[in-house]
Amino acid sequence: FSNLLTGEFPPEIVLLKASIEVLDLGRNLFFTEGVNFNTVLGQLTKLKFLLFDQTNMINLNGIPTEIGNLKSLESFNCVATRYGGALNGDAFQPDQINW
Repeated sequence: FSNLLTGEFPPEIVLLKASIEVLDLGRNLFFTEGVNFNTVLGQLTKLKFLLFDQTNMINLNGIPTEIGNLKSLESFNCVATRYGGALNGDAFQPDQINW
């Protein structure tokens, strides 16, 4: 959280997919764009907390549907990112959503 990270998000994080449960990248200036990040994100299936509020995440097709692969996800925060477009029902299953 706010560690002054910049540049493109490293796809090598997928190497931690067997164990990473928390990914909090909020308030950092790194960026992602398109399919590469979404593909990597969808492989982090152990994630319980995914937080990247106030970053330069870009996806003009709404929230990536790959998030639907994160069956253990308990909390997701993408406030103040550069996501645009309609929400796709494939991103979240009804049994994953708590208000």
